[in-house]
Amino acid sequence: GGFGPRPFSFGHFMTQAPEGMRPAEFERTVNVDDGVIADNITSALERDLPPLWDRPCVIVGGGPSLADYEKELKDCIGHMDAPESIRPRYSKTIFALNNTHDWLIERKIIPDYCVVMDARPQNADFVRRWHPKVIYLIASQAAPQVFDALKGANVKIWHAHSNAAASLVPKGTPLVTGAGTVISRAVHIAFDMGLRQFHMFGADSSYRDATHHAFK
Repeated sequence: GGFGPRPFSFGHFMTQAPEGMRPAEFERTVNVDDGVIADNITSALERDLPPLWDRPCVIVGGGPSLADYEKELKDCIGHMDAPESIRPRYSKTIFALNNTHDWLIERKIIPDYCVVMDARPQNADFVRRWHPKVIYLIASQAAPQVFDALKGANVKIWHAHSNAAASLVPKGTPLVTGAGTVISRAVHIAFDMGLRQFHMFGADSSYRDATHHAFK
């Protein structure tokens, strides 16, 4: 009676062992049969609960096309001016990248996160007008001026994968992979946070005539 530790189900197999040692043997045992597990899964699915790994997010880059899709962006996010009590149950998580932080806030869209990776000191200008409701995800390779500009803000540090980071951060620290752009790393960050639906705006990574961003 009662509940106690139960062995996990591995199936029956034999591992390789060094010469002179007996291999370990594991026997498949479980505390319920597969039919009970199937019934429990069916019952859980019928409850219509929100899945852990299916939350949507919006990642906003600063490419020239961003200005063309302001209405679509607002529609995708939902009614941001509505009181929190009547907003949709499954609201999207918003990631602003670099200076899209200011662009969004000027349009009354408060991002949940602002991601900065660039190592140049002038990028401190992206976050000088930091917002108390935003969490700032700043790569360790960002310039000291960026961190200084965020004094008093809610700042979390992360590490972009590089030879320098691999040699300097504590062993076992996650390194975020991706291409050379912040938007490629933001996708990995969002995925690691459990987000699985991605709506991306301003992810051009290209010029439109002489214009390289939707804002000056």
